[in-house]
Amino acid sequence: MAEISDKEILAIKALYYLAVRNSRLRLGGTYVEDIHNYETCGKIPFAEAVRVVDDMLYRFEEAPQ
Repeated sequence: MAEISDKEILAIKALYYLAVRNSRLRLGGTYVEDIHNYETCGKIPFAEAVRVVDDMLYRFEEAPQ
């Protein structure tokens, strides 16, 4: 698996911060992998997506270097 750069982590944190605080995103309920083909794309509930990103970001930061 490729290393994630500090800049990529910062960008993910910024998007995560905005997504969590945007009530319109929470109301939609589902994020999709490919917005151009809703029928065949991967789907994940918004709350679960937030938990996954939260775990990924902060677990990665706390991992020993």
